[in-house]
Amino acid sequence: MKHIRIRSRQTGFTLVELLIVIAIITVLIAIILPVFFGAREKARQTACMANLYHIAMAVRMYRMDMGQYPGPYDPATGEGGLNALYPYYLENRVALLCPDDDIVTNQDYIDQTLNTRINGKDIELTYQELLEHANTMYLWEDPDFFVEHYSSYNNLYDWIGYAYREAPRRQDETEEEYQGRFAELYTLSLCGLGEQRLGPGDNLAFWYVWHRWDPGNRLGVWSSGNAYELVDAYLHYHLAQQVYWYDYSEEINLLPEQQRTRLADNLGRPLWDPGDPELDLYGMPSSVFPGLINRNAPDNAIITRCPWHRPYTTVRTGEAESPRDIVLRLDGSCTLVTGLNYDWAIEPRQTR
Repeated sequence: MKHIRIRSRQTGFTLVELLIVIAIITVLIAIILPVFFGAREKARQTACMANLYHIAMAVRMYRMDMGQYPGPYDPATGEGGLNALYPYYLENRVALLCPDDDIVTNQDYIDQTLNTRINGKDIELTYQELLEHANTMYLWEDPDFFVEHYSSYNNLYDWIGYAYREAPRRQDETEEEYQGRFAELYTLSLCGLGEQRLGPGDNLAFWYVWHRWDPGNRLGVWSSGNAYELVDAYLHYHLAQQVYWYDYSEEINLLPEQQRTRLADNLGRPLWDPGDPELDLYGMPSSVFPGLINRNAPDNAIITRCPWHRPYTTVRTGEAESPRDIVLRLDGSCTLVTGLNYDWAIEPRQTR
């Protein structure tokens, strides 16, 4: 009796078929992932704007109760700025944290660095150096202290404004002339003892509070006996004489347009009132000054800016990059504007 053997043939993907499937999957992933990450980032921006709106309402309630807005933020002690809103005006600190913020531990905070230019030299300022000099390192090393004092929005809390924007280069201007024209606008000189170069969009109050401590004696003020009072006086001096004052005569019309908006609002009203030099050497913010040092700041005044979305919102044109921040104003509005190249002192519709 003959046995019939039935041979089964195992089937499977050929190499070509497998490569085609892999290629299709790769294309689908390349299409889906950007959409997924884009949607996730939009959700994070929406959550951030919700946080900022709650902050705006809390700031206004603080002003109603205290008669003024919170003072500047101190990065050494964690006091001031938006921290003044918790716990009486914000029930929890979640509203003070941006979903895109990558500083999530106390060590992340301590490891931060700031790059600037002091006395003609590029300097890297470290938070660790600041904290050690202020004798507050042990505070920030405590995770509980970090949780109770850190906010994503404090470093750009607008108490006295931001550094002058980067103005465009004129057609008939050489690079050397352009750099010379704006070098002084970014250079702060402390009573002849030191100079610091700021970048456009830098928060003035943050730098002043930082240099009240003056870690490393980089500004050379320790020998004067009381660096804190000297730098505090310099804060007013710089605001009044280097940033905001100008001649009230017709000479204002001879200034470049960018410098005019730096010294006045969009209606030509002065931002800083010189007052009577015999009675008040430094003057005071005018009634239209759009910073929170002004208890009567207009509704278009900026409360703070969120820079944590820049990896996703930066506009790139060729080699040029234009970082954009979410800007919160006193009226509760949140707009996405060019973070380093806009006039913080003018109306929101003119910043877009």
